[in-house]
Amino acid sequence: MEETYSSISSTSTSSSIIIILILIKISLTLSFSLSIGLEKVLIRLELRDLNFNLIKIR
Repeated sequence: MEETYSSISSTSTSSSIIIILILIKISLTLSFSLSIGLEKVLIRLELRDLNFNLIKIR
C-alpha cells in the first residue's frame, strides 16, 4: 500500500512540475509578445509625432 502511494505522489509531483514549467513558458511567451507589441505601438506613435511636427514646421 505504501509503495503504490509513494509512486502516485511522485508521478503527481513530476506532472505538476511539468505543468508549472509549461505555465512559465506560456507566461514568458505572452510577456515577450506583449513587450514587442508595445514597442511597435510606441514606435508608431513616435513616427506619428515626428510626421505631425514636420507638418507643423512646414
